[in-house]
Amino acid sequence: MVEDSVHFCKVLSTNRAGVWTYDHASGALSCSSEVFGMLGRSEGNLPDKPEAWLECVHPEDRGRVLDRMLTWEAADDVFHEAQFRIRGSSSQWLSVHCRGTVVTRDAAGKPLKTTGVILDISDWQANRRELGELVPVGIYTICHYVSDNSLHFLYLNDQYCKITGLDKSAVMTDARLAFASAHPEDRIRLDEANRESATSGKPFLFEGRFNIRGQYRWLRIESRPTFRLNGDSEWNGVVVDITDLKSAEKALRESEELFRAVFEKAGNGIAIADLEGRVKQVNTAFCHMLGYSKEELVGRFASDLVHPDDKAANAQAFNRLRDGETSALELEHRYLRKDGQAVWVRKSASLLQNNGSPPEGVLALVTNITEHRRMERALLDADSRKDEFLATLAHELRNPLAPISNAVSLIKRLGDDDTAVKGQARLLISLVDRQVDHLIRLVDDLLEVSRITSGKIELKKKHVGLAAVIQQALETSDPLIQAGRHKISISLGDQPLIVDGDPVRLVQVFANLINNAAKYTPPEGHIEISIKRNGDKATTSIRDNGMGIKADMLPRVFDLFTQSSPALPHAKGGIGIGLALARSLVEMHGGQIDARSDGPEQGSEFVVCLPLAAAAIKDEQNVGETVGASATASQRALVVDDDRDVADTLVMLLQHFGVDVRVAYDGGAALAIVAGFKPHLALVDIGMPGMDGYEAARQIRKLPEGRDLRLVALSGWGRDEDRRLSADAGFDDHLVKPLRIRALEDLLNSLPVGA
Repeated sequence: MVEDSVHFCKVLSTNRAGVWTYDHASGALSCSSEVFGMLGRSEGNLPDKPEAWLECVHPEDRGRVLDRMLTWEAADDVFHEAQFRIRGSSSQWLSVHCRGTVVTRDAAGKPLKTTGVILDISDWQANRRELGELVPVGIYTICHYVSDNSLHFLYLNDQYCKITGLDKSAVMTDARLAFASAHPEDRIRLDEANRESATSGKPFLFEGRFNIRGQYRWLRIESRPTFRLNGDSEWNGVVVDITDLKSAEKALRESEELFRAVFEKAGNGIAIADLEGRVKQVNTAFCHMLGYSKEELVGRFASDLVHPDDKAANAQAFNRLRDGETSALELEHRYLRKDGQAVWVRKSASLLQNNGSPPEGVLALVTNITEHRRMERALLDADSRKDEFLATLAHELRNPLAPISNAVSLIKRLGDDDTAVKGQARLLISLVDRQVDHLIRLVDDLLEVSRITSGKIELKKKHVGLAAVIQQALETSDPLIQAGRHKISISLGDQPLIVDGDPVRLVQVFANLINNAAKYTPPEGHIEISIKRNGDKATTSIRDNGMGIKADMLPRVFDLFTQSSPALPHAKGGIGIGLALARSLVEMHGGQIDARSDGPEQGSEFVVCLPLAAAAIKDEQNVGETVGASATASQRALVVDDDRDVADTLVMLLQHFGVDVRVAYDGGAALAIVAGFKPHLALVDIGMPGMDGYEAARQIRKLPEGRDLRLVALSGWGRDEDRRLSADAGFDDHLVKPLRIRALEDLLNSLPVGA
């Protein structure tokens, strides 16, 4: 408003201002000659009454001027002023500013005479209007008259109407239309802003939504109030459409919210550092990864978190990125958690910069790969153990095959009936038998570990005495014990210890442990076996004075394909399956197995802890009888196999046990023999040409003589799926080739006597 005052003074310095006087008693209005000149009229042609002046006032301004004139009589204010348009010379409309002052009053204080000035402000308004039309914002002047609490626009430019969508003539008549279209949710804020500015005199500032041509748009309104002496106020302001700005702000806000959500919810760690390497911001995942809070990390140098062994490589990579040698980097290194543990991470980092501007920092995406590294290491170890296992297995298989081959060659060259020759043949046959047993044990162990690791093994539990299990295990391990000439000490305790377990599997556990002691103990060593009760558990210890176990090997001694002494000859060392099988089987029984040793050459001890049976109703002697039984001769048996060598040797074995045996080399012949021979037992090969074993079994079961026959499948396949197919075809049992003598004895013993 300073510019307005300066311009007002300039107007007074010209002849574009006149003086007027109003007599309140007579109602006469007199003007100076300057007023006559301003209006282009002679003195006699001017109205002498205020009401008559209304004919000279612009029709749009008459109502407002009349209201002001009517308030003169009752007004207590010293000053009265108004801006309006009157018709001047050449019938042009002049914009004038009229101001009056009460100069005399009667004893009661009522005005008697008012004197004032009238100013021609047409040029000023024109300049203001021209400037207002050039700027891309709405410009307005609005006046609030306290006498009638009315609002009137004194000026507004065309841009104001374009922005607000208001009709100029309508809004000039009723200025309140300018605020009527405010959004209902914003109207309260608008009213509060108006009251605050009117009360305090501070600038008015408001941003809100207005209904413009049927849709709401955001407007920013700024104005500064000027207060007159009579209390009226004039507001000069601007209006700007900020809808696009608000949309951009909303998009930016949503983008920032999305970034914050992604930043915080990301599963990977995210860290932002400045170009000096100080942490500026981290997300929750990064904090969890390192065990620090955000407050503990922000402001620290990121390099302080790096493992000491990886600091140099990390610093070199960071410097290359910061110096612009590369736009991004990816590396793997270790951080140290707050608790001191190392965390392997894969870090992808890039510079933070916009449109070629200088970089502001570094953004790093950090992925925890500790488990991946562990698995990678485990895979490498497993691969190494696999290679060692395959080499060991090849060696183990070749060892028995070599003497078998040699023995067969020697047997072919022997003479006939010489006593020495027969003795030599018996020795060679014994050698072959031992090596075949060794091969069978290798294959059985491999099949067992496959079934256990795939969860396909099923325990057949019953009450069994541990003493009987140990005795049976010793019988199984006797060849190794005798070969090493070891001394065995056994302490079975004072009372029978009964467990609920699978006797065959438990014999397998303790036989493996005794075998391990025999293999890793030098000749003429000492093996101690003891059983004792420990609360509700039975503890069995197998101790030797052999090679011992290194401390770093103890945690891994039960791992698959692990050998405690790689330097041990493979013929004795085995293939690293026995202890793994033992642990799995013990755990399946709800027990625990531990290995102990004071180090190399200090011997070893394996301790098996099994839960005792809740209610053992049999004594140990009776329970022990479930582990092994004496052979009972059967009556008649049929062998069916297309491999004549296998069939004929099996016939010889059965005849050795006093069994009446017939043989068939195909399925059709087997059906004919069953019908006439009526065997109690039939051993049938599965993989025969033509009618295979499955079909032969189905046809045998259809015969009257085959309904109660003990039908046993004999196959080189021993998977659970193979056993299921055999059962579906009608077989009672499924045995795996080569058929071991003990298995054949058990089978014959299971047949009814004298049938």
